[in-house]
Amino acid sequence: MNRRLSLARVPATLLSDSAVGAVAARYRLLVVGAAILHRPHGAAGPWRVQVSTTGSLLPVAPRTAAGLASRLAALRARGLARLAAAILDPGDLPRVAPLLRTALLRHDLTQRRREFYGWGLLYRLPGAGTVGLVDPHERFPDMPAWYESPLELADRQDFLARRGVPTRAIAIVTQRDDFDVVDGHVRRNRYCARATWRRACGTAPFAA
Repeated sequence: MNRRLSLARVPATLLSDSAVGAVAARYRLLVVGAAILHRPHGAAGPWRVQVSTTGSLLPVAPRTAAGLASRLAALRARGLARLAAAILDPGDLPRVAPLLRTALLRHDLTQRRREFYGWGLLYRLPGAGTVGLVDPHERFPDMPAWYESPLELADRQDFLARRGVPTRAIAIVTQRDDFDVVDGHVRRNRYCARATWRRACGTAPFAA
């Protein structure tokens, strides 16, 4: 299936302990779409992501904000579900080359900077078909795992590639469900105290 790709440059801040106050903590993520991670109630182990059958491991998700919201609501009725940003992969370049220059040059002053916890790794085991996986977080049982360093991510991707396992980088973005309301008005992120409510990621950045 040769799905049409979109490409957006999304400004985002990495909520990494090692990057506090550093210029390197700010990124312009080249996003080709949304990845919907889900896991049924009571299930353990990796999160599941519907992906294409091509070698590019492109997540399959609705392309409108309304469609994404509807899909997330349906999955959350059965378990845990959250959005992540699917990052441009070298294998995508033949299909997005005409969009790349526009995405790099565009400067949208209305686009709010988002925040993300770190780099997630989507992978597909041999014979898994359209099911991709993201490992669970070691400390937070209701979250997918992430790497704070792109070098750590690249090292893991290289390890899996040498074993014939395709991968794609994703960004584990903050979302408003990650925040608790305290005293009726103070909102605190359960996974990173520095995260802010107003920079949580909704469905809009993923709408084509």
